[in-house]
Amino acid sequence: MTNLWNNKNFLGLLFMLPAAAFLLLFLVYPLGLGIWLSFTDAKIGTPGEFVGLDNYTWIMGDFKFPTAVFFTI
Repeated sequence: MTNLWNNKNFLGLLFMLPAAAFLLLFLVYPLGLGIWLSFTDAKIGTPGEFVGLDNYTWIMGDFKFPTAVFFTI
């Protein structure tokens, strides 16, 4: 076990674990949740039901969407 503590690769991995946990908690989880919510009809205070691609077909049909994408880019 003492040889493991002298291994620079192991120590580097050990020191990176808090940063990786931080990134998973504050970056990956909200991104995944946002993607999941885009496939539901959730509103504030309600869990919502799975609607599949209905939200995406609705936004593609909105005439303001191409303008918003243009100004975003």
